[in-house]
Amino acid sequence: MNEVQLQDRPPPSRERADSDAPEPIWWRRWFVPPEHPRPLRPVLRSLIGASGALSLLAGALVMIGWHAQKQMLVQVAPAFEPTPYNMGMALLIAGAALLLLPLGLHRLGTTFAAIVTGVGSLTVLEHFTGWDFRIDQLLLTHYFVPEGGAPGRMSIYSAIGITLIGVGALLMHQRSSPWRRFWIATCGSILLALGTVALVGYTMGLTTTYDWGYFTRVSVQGAVVFVLVAATFLIYAWQARDRLEAEAPRWLPLLMGVGVAAGTLYLWQTLFHQERALFDRTMQLALSGTKDEIEARLETRVLTLENTAKRWEIWGHSSR
Repeated sequence: MNEVQLQDRPPPSRERADSDAPEPIWWRRWFVPPEHPRPLRPVLRSLIGASGALSLLAGALVMIGWHAQKQMLVQVAPAFEPTPYNMGMALLIAGAALLLLPLGLHRLGTTFAAIVTGVGSLTVLEHFTGWDFRIDQLLLTHYFVPEGGAPGRMSIYSAIGITLIGVGALLMHQRSSPWRRFWIATCGSILLALGTVALVGYTMGLTTTYDWGYFTRVSVQGAVVFVLVAATFLIYAWQARDRLEAEAPRWLPLLMGVGVAAGTLYLWQTLFHQERALFDRTMQLALSGTKDEIEARLETRVLTLENTAKRWEIWGHSSR
């Protein structure tokens, strides 16, 4: 009888055993890869590989150019500013972090993405606070010094873009959740707005669109990588949503608003600095014209005084 009861008793539930297991500490969950990662679709896998390879290649070429002193690899055109070494290194590490995602190496990818985020965030702090964390020329002394910028320091625009790439790649290597997808899409939306505005500035010759005020300019390599990585983030966030969800995720309107706000803010900064440059140029022309007019009038008066002095001198000699 006891044997029959033991045989009829159902085996213990695996879900109950999993629920009884101790939960990891909250800060350790961030670095634990997903237990059951959803397989990436072939198109998404190819897109992630392409964006990661492009970022890695662009960063590697910049670093090689600095070490080999090949100006063409560092500075695409004479009118453009050179790409800082730190930005090239950040692009290379970010590309490696993206390439590790299809391979399932989430711990290593998380480490690489955290390094990229740290480099970008520290550079942003340097711009806004005026501090120097000694990271601009930590690995290499720059022999190209951009006008109006610190040697080896990437621009505020480039630093924000690098930070967004690092945060997005960091989130892609974590557990799946709706909020994770939302923040990946947010990073992609802002990054797409910044990269698109910069590329439009390059194609139309508007230097102020990729030069934020007195900060150094951003490279064309960075703008291209920004756009491609931003598209990867957006497509990944869209494809990673649950099949039971509606066609459009709930955070899509908010995401569009964030992208439009970012693009509007950047264009406002561009127009502001362009108007200030036009005002300074107009004032210089006005001052130059005023100077020329004053010099012409003074020259006329001086000639008149010289002629009067000569006449008095002649009259003085004749009277004697």
